[in-house]
Amino acid sequence: MIVSFIIIEYHSINDVEKCINSIDALNLNFEHEIIITSNSQYDNHKQRKLLFDFPGIIWSFNSKNNGFAYGMNRGINKSKGDFVILQNPDTRIISGDFIEMFNFIRKNNVGVLGPKIINNDMVVQDSCRSFLTPVRLLKRLFFRYFFKKQNILYKKFDYKKIQKVDWVIGGFMVIPKSTINQIEGLNEKYFMYVEDMAYCLSAWENNLKVVYYPEILICYEGDRKSAGSSIFSLNNYTKIHIKNYCDFLKNYYNSKFKSINKTDFNHYY
Repeated sequence: MIVSFIIIEYHSINDVEKCINSIDALNLNFEHEIIITSNSQYDNHKQRKLLFDFPGIIWSFNSKNNGFAYGMNRGINKSKGDFVILQNPDTRIISGDFIEMFNFIRKNNVGVLGPKIINNDMVVQDSCRSFLTPVRLLKRLFFRYFFKKQNILYKKFDYKKIQKVDWVIGGFMVIPKSTINQIEGLNEKYFMYVEDMAYCLSAWENNLKVVYYPEILICYEGDRKSAGSSIFSLNNYTKIHIKNYCDFLKNYYNSKFKSINKTDFNHYY
């Protein structure tokens, strides 16, 4: 078995180094590779320096910055793993039995798996969510802008329990290669945001489960740039998020999305 850790990079070398160190610190007892997929468009001199500074690391120096899905797909194309783990550079693996996780994925027809995520203050993050219908989106926006809550947890959801969920965030996703062979990579029409929800929906549509798996623990703060707007002044990240969400609804809501009802996920805040 080979596992491919794929880390997206955009002018974030310091974070990448810490991310790699957190993988190395696990002393993993299975064959694995670490792939850095860079959208930074570094010049040849910088690329050579990075290759020297990070021996044993596979780099994909992408010719343009076409977003998260674009970068991750280039990393996936270079991977040879039976499982791929997609990571943001500011994620840190804390603990967990990866072999047990891979066995769980194989035995339970899991297409996408997300771990338990905490922030630097040890607070559990909302890393698994229900599919965002327009009504649910309005609820999230209401809590975010009027109650200043960016980390919106489901009150009746047990974050200590392994369970099926609608979707998991793309900051850290474990995907068996069989899933990628079946539904290919992330949708590159989304520059950033929404591609993770769309990918999990595609997994469900292909009779593959999406699972929240708290036996693996990750530290990830997340920049939440699209949450930095006020309701009266939207920043560029928020505008991208809204545009992609509208595209998502246009592509999915009227047909496949409305019929998806695969989980017992509690939608109440």
